[in-house]
Amino acid sequence: MLVRFVFAAVAAVLAQDPAPIGAPVFDCYHVNRAWGFLLTGTVIDDRGRMFNYRSANRAVMPAGAADSTPAFIADADLARRFENRTPVRLVEKRALEANIVLIADAATVSVTRSDGGARDAGVSACHAYLRDANNHRVRDVELGSFGSVNDRLTTNSSVAATKLMAWLKSVGAAQ
Repeated sequence: MLVRFVFAAVAAVLAQDPAPIGAPVFDCYHVNRAWGFLLTGTVIDDRGRMFNYRSANRAVMPAGAADSTPAFIADADLARRFENRTPVRLVEKRALEANIVLIADAATVSVTRSDGGARDAGVSACHAYLRDANNHRVRDVELGSFGSVNDRLTTNSSVAATKLMAWLKSVGAAQ
């Protein structure tokens, strides 16, 4: 009887969150609003676990911030973005830690946005998140666009962002 109870309790927990996620640190995604809404991406948490996710819920995307204003995303809102996720693999812990250190430098420059030349192709971009645990939110640090076709291009001119984008591509987060 106790075994059945324990098994049922474990099954209930797994059904709620089959692939628990730590604090999101890096997020590369493609979003397209042309024919409805579709968001697909890859997130890496603070433990080095990589997940793919997908959502058709417009509410998971925060409003854009002005170029000079840091954007913040509430922890609960960010968690909703990654609800429909599947684990992919682990990234090497030392590399993860070395790249997390670069986020603060990438956050110090102005980000520029320009027309990507495409229409209805969507936007592919990578972001990093700086924790603000006291306020239950993250600061959204735009690292830049990836992929060959985008409606809008984002450029972070910092050396740190360039290194982070190269690493995210090397681990398969940015395709």
